[in-house]
Amino acid sequence: MQTKTRALTVALAAGLAAPAFGQTDIFWNAGSGVWNAPGNWNPVNVPNATSENAFILSPAFAEVTLDISASIGSLEVGPQMTLSQNPSTTLFMHGNITNNGFITLNPTTNNGNATIQFNTSSTISGNGILRLSGGNNDAAITSNGTVVTNALGHTIDGAGQIVATFINDGVVSAIDSGFGNRLELVSGTKTNNLNMQAGPGAELFLSGVTVNQIPGATIAANSGGTVIFNGSNTINGGRLVGPGTFLKPTSGNLTLSDVSVEQDIDVAPAAGIFYNSDTLNCTGTITLNDSDSGANSFIQFNASTTVSGGGTFFLAGSGNDSQVTTNGTILTIEPGFTIEGSGEIPATLINNGLVRAFPSANGDGRLDLFAGTKTNNALIRAD
Repeated sequence: MQTKTRALTVALAAGLAAPAFGQTDIFWNAGSGVWNAPGNWNPVNVPNATSENAFILSPAFAEVTLDISASIGSLEVGPQMTLSQNPSTTLFMHGNITNNGFITLNPTTNNGNATIQFNTSSTISGNGILRLSGGNNDAAITSNGTVVTNALGHTIDGAGQIVATFINDGVVSAIDSGFGNRLELVSGTKTNNLNMQAGPGAELFLSGVTVNQIPGATIAANSGGTVIFNGSNTINGGRLVGPGTFLKPTSGNLTLSDVSVEQDIDVAPAAGIFYNSDTLNCTGTITLNDSDSGANSFIQFNASTTVSGGGTFFLAGSGNDSQVTTNGTILTIEPGFTIEGSGEIPATLINNGLVRAFPSANGDGRLDLFAGTKTNNALIRAD
């Protein structure tokens, strides 16, 4: 029988931390089977207490099915092992998860929620994958006023929800799981220190959250993927990169500070972008209201900002349906940068690049420059 002493010996030999005092380590001791069967564990006991740690380490390729709601201390899933969580169950975590295998939440069409809830601030580490399979809230990672950290080397992917204050040091990836294709980041500040991305045919959906990024960290729309900024979101630092699609839908505004925009962003009518820093690197095209809607779309600079990178602000509507504005501040566009289309520029503007009026599918060809001194050091033209 694997005992506490055996667990301590194994941990020390592997260079791991010793088990916490007062904790009981329980090891999977069967082939594939259900969690809620005492005989599948050694010692014979279903892990279901905050003082109990569950270890699913062998035999290789076994699949353990979490068929009950359980509350445990820590969890370890070993290489070539699978933990599959049934719908309508919750795994309440009071410690860390070490995942070198595969954890999947609700890989079914059942809309009963499969949830991992962290009741203490915890880390998910290892080189494995935790997949939210069910889509929507049918597969979710949540916290109870605590912080969840996805460690370097670990991947969280799939379709579902991360409803938690969340630190990402690894990879978060929206993928088509077969049961959904949208991974939602909602409710709680997110800190991204590496990469959050939308894979082919999938959507990374940010709704009403703040994302703080270190320099070089990326929110990426991969080829065939879409990043959607739903409602009002704030992105501080880092990069927005393609080659996929970035969308700012109707309703709410996207606030950016110290963000490098390296891919196109389509801003829908009745939506806008606030930019709050003194420099903006924009190599993509920010399109404002490419529709026949009379609702206004805008980018507003709340700090005196110099824009470089060779990109474009495309005013795709007409009149005030598309606007580039300042807020008592000065907008400077550098050589190689373009503001073009139809709409309005009620801004204090220094032009070292190109400003040009031209008609488009939803623009009448009139570009109005007013409400602020314009300094032209390059070219302003009507096509």
